[in-house]
Amino acid sequence: RKVEKLVLQAEITKVQYSVRLDKAKRRIDSLSADLARAYEDVVGLLEERLQAEDAKARNEALSAYLSVIGGADARSEVSFAHNREDLRTLLESCRMSKSREEKLKSLEGQCRSKQQVAVDIIRECKQLMAMTNDLQTHWTLAPATLKER
Repeated sequence: RKVEKLVLQAEITKVQYSVRLDKAKRRIDSLSADLARAYEDVVGLLEERLQAEDAKARNEALSAYLSVIGGADARSEVSFAHNREDLRTLLESCRMSKSREEKLKSLEGQCRSKQQVAVDIIRECKQLMAMTNDLQTHWTLAPATLKER
């Protein structure tokens, strides 16, 4: 009867470790999915950044062009007043582009930070899982007399 009780106790302990192992595996799967989503987010942000930089280059070229036109207008002073509103619109567009670029840089930094945290968590979970497996292996190999203590 005492042996049955010890066997039952060992089985309960074994099931507890199995449950912990299953939880760790599910957590790793969840973190892996989160990491995959983070990679997708970073790719999307990089594409947005490329688009923003493209728009910035176009805006800067247009600004340079308008500057030349403005210089010609200043020299002739005939149609300078007609270009003023277009130039204001262009400058506002440049300001918005710079603002969006700064926001994008901030978001990229946040994504990189979250990505690194996810990688660190996955690494730690894998180590924990390996230690749990080792513990379970040693537990099953341990003689029953040691388990009574």
